[in-house]
Amino acid sequence: MTKDIIEKYSVIIAKDPKTGQILAERWETEKGLHDPKKGFPAYRRWDIETGKVIQECYCKNGELHRDGDKPAKISIDPRTNMLTSEEYYDEGVEHRSNGPSQILRDAATGKTVVEEWK
Repeated sequence: MTKDIIEKYSVIIAKDPKTGQILAERWETEKGLHDPKKGFPAYRRWDIETGKVIQECYCKNGELHRDGDKPAKISIDPRTNMLTSEEYYDEGVEHRSNGPSQILRDAATGKTVVEEWK
């Protein structure tokens, strides 16, 4: 006889009361924000005017975290679709081994304006 592995998640969805448009989505376990399936964000936010995703956060057991030298938190300008910020975390601590832990870009040009190393 085999035992099934069951994970319980709560999904919280915030909607605009006037339009019903989804504004934010959070996946949580009893440990806090969590990546429900490998590669999917635990938190996502949409721009109310354009309906485009403007922020994604990846978490592990309630802490910002993403494997594979990928950013745990990203922000996107809804008008230019430019990736405006990347933040790298390792189990809740801002850190990146092989590059800057935070990168900020100009929304119009995409040029890097700030790099922070931690």
